[in-house]
Amino acid sequence: MFFFKNLFKQNIRNFSSKTDHYSQNENLKLILIRHGQSIWNQESKFTGWTDIPLSKKGVIEANAMGNKLKQMNLIPKAIFTSSLSRAIETSLLIRRKLISNFSEEEKDEKEENINNLIPIDTSWRLNEKHYGYLDGIEREYIRKTYGKHFTKNMRDSFEMIPPIVKNNNPLHLYNKYENIYFLDHPRGESKKMLLNRFLPYWNSTLWSNLLDKNIIMICTHKHTARVLMKYLKNIPNDDFKNYQIPEKKMLLLEMDTNQKLINETEIDFNLD
Repeated sequence: MFFFKNLFKQNIRNFSSKTDHYSQNENLKLILIRHGQSIWNQESKFTGWTDIPLSKKGVIEANAMGNKLKQMNLIPKAIFTSSLSRAIETSLLIRRKLISNFSEEEKDEKEENINNLIPIDTSWRLNEKHYGYLDGIEREYIRKTYGKHFTKNMRDSFEMIPPIVKNNNPLHLYNKYENIYFLDHPRGESKKMLLNRFLPYWNSTLWSNLLDKNIIMICTHKHTARVLMKYLKNIPNDDFKNYQIPEKKMLLLEMDTNQKLINETEIDFNLD
């Protein structure tokens, strides 16, 4: 983590269907990806806003995503990610792969020059769903305690808030990302709350950058990606529980200037 934490300081800039080949057109292009596997993903634990790094497999996945985007010549002009290490690490690794497409005159070994080529912006509004008291708890424990139906409904439902779990606070060495929003909602949030805290960033930053740059990438988390797709596809609340982000795939979303989704392409990435 020392390597990445040094890169964070140098590399983050603030802003106010399957295919193997990509052809240019006039639609706005949004590359939507979920971060690589984290250590707690591997251990099947609720993660939320706990700052968990990538696993070894997660690093491999991030590099594979970068290689695939480079192969397809899908080069975003900016990357937007959450304030959590697993998403930032994924973004940095993908960018490392992408800049090899630039000429030697365009790139330089200095990290600040790399950031000028493809800037990265972080925002807590892209953080994963806040799971409250569930962070660090194994999913199997919740299944056994509350039942499989309850657990599945909690993870898929648009309006359900995580339960309060007492006397089961696992010890670990990881920090939590905390701000006023986090502290004001100790029990966590529903997907509806997640969408409401995400939309101001979409309206103030993401959409304006997409209009300006024509192609950007969002590297975020499972449920944050789900609520973004709910918004773009106008999925009804009752149907949301049945919508899932495709596993081990990136999404290429093409839109017009009225935010109408024109085309959605799933992009497989093969692990090295």
